[in-house]
Amino acid sequence: MLSRYDVRPVLNELPKIQFPEKASVLFESAPYKIMYGGRGATKTWDFCRALLLLGANRRLFILCAREIQKSIAESVHRTLATQIEAMGLDDRYEVQDARVVNRLNGTEPTRAGIIGEL
Repeated sequence: MLSRYDVRPVLNELPKIQFPEKASVLFESAPYKIMYGGRGATKTWDFCRALLLLGANRRLFILCAREIQKSIAESVHRTLATQIEAMGLDDRYEVQDARVVNRLNGTEPTRAGIIGEL
C-alpha cells in the first residue's frame, strides 16, 4: 500500500519513487532512523532508496549500521549500487569497489557493524 509519503525529489530529473507507509519515518526530521521487522520486509531497499534520493541534492552524513558486518560483501554496498542503477542515478553517484560517493556534493554512505565496534 502506498502512502502520502511518496517522494518527488527537488530536481526534476530524479525519479519519482513510491514508498510503503511503514517507511514514512525515513522522511521525518530525526537524527536517527530505525525500522523494525523480519527478513524480506524491504527495510534495506527502502532505506537505500530514500537515502540515495535525499543525498542526491544535498550533502548528508549517512551511516548504514547492522548488527554484524565482517566484510564489504556483508554490507549494503551491493544494494546501494543496485538501487543507483535501478533509479538511474549513475550520473550522480560513483560506485567504487568499497564505497559509493555522490559526484556533485560528496555524500558518501558509510557502513559499520555494531557488535565488535563499540
